[in-house]
Amino acid sequence: MRTFHLSSESPIVSEDLSASALAVGFFDGIHKGHQQVIRTAVQQADKLGIDTAVMTFTPHPSVVLNKSVQHARYITPLPEKERILQDMGVDKLFVVHFDLALASLSPAEFAEKFFVDLNIRHVVAGFDFSFGYKGKGSMKELPSYAKGRFTTTTVAKVSQGDEKISSTRIRGLLNQGDMAEIKTLLNRPYSIQGEVVESQTSREAPGPPMINIHMNEAYYPPAFGIYAVEVEFRGEIHKGMAVYSMGLLRSEQNEEGCLEVRTFDSDPYLYGEKIRIFFHDFIRPVIECEDREQLMEQLLNDERECRRILTLL
Repeated sequence: MRTFHLSSESPIVSEDLSASALAVGFFDGIHKGHQQVIRTAVQQADKLGIDTAVMTFTPHPSVVLNKSVQHARYITPLPEKERILQDMGVDKLFVVHFDLALASLSPAEFAEKFFVDLNIRHVVAGFDFSFGYKGKGSMKELPSYAKGRFTTTTVAKVSQGDEKISSTRIRGLLNQGDMAEIKTLLNRPYSIQGEVVESQTSREAPGPPMINIHMNEAYYPPAFGIYAVEVEFRGEIHKGMAVYSMGLLRSEQNEEGCLEVRTFDSDPYLYGEKIRIFFHDFIRPVIECEDREQLMEQLLNDERECRRILTLL
């Protein structure tokens, strides 16, 4: 997959690119609704004998248009999107820088720069996709801007449980720690990538040490709690338990939050390495313990429950 970084000031002319069927949207999460849009673009590309392309935007529009928002966290930060889209067989990824200049383009100007000039032959988007100044452009009006140079498909709302599948819904579930429901909406477990910053904590818990992870700040964090997880490092997947908290002992509080992981079948030295954590299920909320004996007993109970859940995967 080739990735192109674009802005309103640096378009690519059509002669430089082969024709594509394009799925366009912000696509944070690449959930079932997004997957339907992308699969439709793949089908159109196969039908027309052209490439499949995806267009996304960075940063989130709220960072640019809402002065109170300084930093956005994502279900799928850009590198995560690239990884998933590559696995979906996408040929091209257009990453468009969202700024005030882009937001000021009229719908017609947007269509010219980012559809016509990129040699797009077919545009696929969700029913609620909007573009151009103040979002005045819609999929209903897009054919009038196309002027016969490309065709369009609008994907209807995708729901589950009588509710639209959306990034907002998934973020709400992350706030609750409901990883099982999130897995059904994503068609995969929620995952984050982080770097091992300590080989083990100071707690002398039975079994392998807890690995301290610096979570990439671009990810939307889950609720504080104990989770049954799988951990990927060095090309292998290991079952384990994750603890995300401000500290399990009252004397060891960390206001920024601390993510720790224990794998059940290995005790590697991973300091400085990047690992991926797949969240499968929420075990319980965090309970502050008064002493280490109570903490050790609780962690052993948590590990037993995690092992039970993970054997059912």
